[in-house]
Amino acid sequence: MHRHLELRHLAFAAGALLGLLPATLAAQPQTAPASQSTSQPAARLRLYVAQYDVGEQCPIEATTANDIVAARMGRLGEVFSLVTHEEVQKVLSHEALQQMLGNESSAETLINIGETIAADRLVAGRMHRVGETFVATLTLFDLRTGVVEKRVAGTFKGQADLAIARLNEQSDQMLAFLLLSYAPDKIQRDRAVAVKIGKPKPTKRAGGDWPALKMGGAALVGLGVGVAAGGGVSQALGVDDAYLWVPLSMYATGGLLAATGVALALLPSAE
Repeated sequence: MHRHLELRHLAFAAGALLGLLPATLAAQPQTAPASQSTSQPAARLRLYVAQYDVGEQCPIEATTANDIVAARMGRLGEVFSLVTHEEVQKVLSHEALQQMLGNESSAETLINIGETIAADRLVAGRMHRVGETFVATLTLFDLRTGVVEKRVAGTFKGQADLAIARLNEQSDQMLAFLLLSYAPDKIQRDRAVAVKIGKPKPTKRAGGDWPALKMGGAALVGLGVGVAAGGGVSQALGVDDAYLWVPLSMYATGGLLAATGVALALLPSAE
């Protein structure tokens, strides 16, 4: 009788467990296959750095201005996909591009430029003369929305070295803006590398371990005092004139040891 009851209880428990199994499986989170969960990296924005437009009577040549700007913008190769001059020249001349980038360029015109040269951003520079002053401008255009994203402008008097300094300054400002806007993690990595390279490694000073030297100095002080005291005791006990050099030597040796020990104990700790 009892055995039948035990079997019935076991059968009931097994049935309950089997009844809970579908609900348990349904509650398990569903995971997508590995092939579906992996996403493709986002495509980099295409950036075109146009040839610098230098007006008449400016103190530097266009090639010099191009070299200065290109040296900075060339560092953006890890952030943007850089469009070359050769690619643009196939579809749009430099003169036509500068004409389209006039002071009153509309959003529609800028978007049209982006579609023509297949670029998302455009950096264009221009230098011209106004009376006795020269104006240099470096502009970043968003060719997707047709707006000016960043403009850096400045003036200088007619000397080549001042023109070069102004272009260097503007190029650095534009480079900093682009990196801060589109690659802040790169700045942090570069800073970390610079700190790691620039920070000097702690070095021990000549002579070995500092705590050990201090302890040795204290020991020498004690030894020196002991030797000098021994010389005093031997002199107090009385010695022949022939052996007077013994306590004197002990005085000298003890003093030297004590002085050396004090010097070692007072040495500053290494940073």
